[in-house]
Amino acid sequence: MISAWQAVLKLEPGHRSALDALETLYTRMNRWPDLVRILQSRIEAAEDDDERLVLHSQISSIMLERFSNTSEAIKHLQAILDLDSENVDAMGQLKGLYEQRKNWEKYIDVARREIVLTTEDDAERSVALIALAKLASEQIRQPSVGVALWEEIRAADPGNAEAVEQLVGLYERERKYDKLAEILEVRYEHCNDDGDRVAILDKMGTIWGVRLKDAEKTSEIWRRVLSLDSSHRKAFNELRKSALSSQDWEALEWLFRSYGSIGELVRTLDAQVHSLDDGSKIPLLRRVADLNLEDGKNGKAIKAFASIMIIDPKNADAASQLVPLYEGAEAWQDLPDVIDVVIDATEEVEFRQALLVKKAKVHENQLDDLDAAFFCYVTAIGQDHENNLPYTNHFSVTLNVLLED
Repeated sequence: MISAWQAVLKLEPGHRSALDALETLYTRMNRWPDLVRILQSRIEAAEDDDERLVLHSQISSIMLERFSNTSEAIKHLQAILDLDSENVDAMGQLKGLYEQRKNWEKYIDVARREIVLTTEDDAERSVALIALAKLASEQIRQPSVGVALWEEIRAADPGNAEAVEQLVGLYERERKYDKLAEILEVRYEHCNDDGDRVAILDKMGTIWGVRLKDAEKTSEIWRRVLSLDSSHRKAFNELRKSALSSQDWEALEWLFRSYGSIGELVRTLDAQVHSLDDGSKIPLLRRVADLNLEDGKNGKAIKAFASIMIIDPKNADAASQLVPLYEGAEAWQDLPDVIDVVIDATEEVEFRQALLVKKAKVHENQLDDLDAAFFCYVTAIGQDHENNLPYTNHFSVTLNVLLED
């Protein structure tokens, strides 16, 4: 009988009566390899997916029960899912086989699909996904599988603390520093302790600065640290270093005014002057001078303005600042020269005359140089000789003294 039906199949491989008969005979005779071949032939001859599903299920059962062949069983169970992606029974069997073989990546892939189909609400799904994510963290060396699961959990529950903590470690292992910075920000937002917040920001500052090399974002992080802990030296030093590197004097001034002192700021700026070209030195020296004036350090302010004059002897701005400073310091020898610079830069006649008289008085009263004083008075009158100027009185007195000598 078997030979006859086999002969029929040779002539017509899909002959249904022959296939049915041989299936019955091989089953009754426990000829399992032959039965599997017949069932595979029936799959090829099947007219619809429902029939194919039943046949794949039969083969997978035979492979497990009669041959303990998990590899072949898995192939047919996977074929079932290819035909019916929501076949929960096949998923359950595959999970068991993958667990038995410790093929955790495939186990988790099937389990995720099963969770979507079998959980009734978000809470239940979240619990199942968390358990699966923990399994991934314990059993799989590659962090990417766990990352995908914890990200899925966070997508449904952005504030899930366990997901956040797990992702911090996983992103760090995978060196996904952009993602790590983002998840640390989430951790920060859900943290209420200032000490813990500072620790989180400290880590973020290092990531943005060393790994992501974003200077602007790094500075923002260190400023946030100082807003929580004004004595945090690392944050202060990092901001100081950044401002000096970019020559951002305004940022440096903000830093020292907020968390340091003007004296420290001046010393820091002073140390930078020598490393700059002459064009860049002048505005920095002006800033140093203004800060010293604000701090009541007129002597140091004079030194800064004088340094500007060495670089640019015709700098009227520095000269005009030095005039009252030299007067206050009674630096009479230095005063006439800076007055000359201001005069040369001044077009207003009355102001020029006032400066010339000031210079004349210095020569006359402080330097005992009547010739120079006389010349200054003459020059002042010569600025506008048609007007009846008050400077003629000074001129006359000085002239009389000179004649007496």
